[in-house]
Amino acid sequence: MNTYLLQDWVSLSGDATAASTIVSQPSAAWLDLAHASELTFFLEVSRKVGAPQMKYDTAPLREGAMFQELASFAMPTTTTPLVTPISLYTNPAIAVARWVRWRVYSDVGSVWDVTFRLSVMAYRR
Repeated sequence: MNTYLLQDWVSLSGDATAASTIVSQPSAAWLDLAHASELTFFLEVSRKVGAPQMKYDTAPLREGAMFQELASFAMPTTTTPLVTPISLYTNPAIAVARWVRWRVYSDVGSVWDVTFRLSVMAYRR
C-alpha cells in the first residue's frame, strides 16, 4: 500500500454565466498507478459555497478522451475527510486503470466555490 497526494490544497470557482462548469485536474498532475488494483480516496474540503460535485476518473492511457468515471458525488460540507473506496470486491462498473485524475463540476448555472485537498491510497495488484 502506498499513499499519494493527488492534489494539494486548491481553490476553484465557477460562475452563473455557464449552464455547466467542469474543471479537470491538469494532465501534468495525473497520477500513474499502474501497480494498483484498488484505491481509497480521502477528500478534505475546507470551504464550500454552492453545489460543486466531485468525480474521480481512470484511464488505461494518458489521453483525456480515454478517462471513465470511477465515482461521482456532491462535495461534503463537513471538514471530516470523505473516504471513497474503489475495490474489485465490490464489483465496480469501471475497474481501476493506470491513470487517475479528479474533476470538479456543477451542472447548474450558479456561483460555486470550493477549497479541497485529495489523497489516495493505492493497493498493489
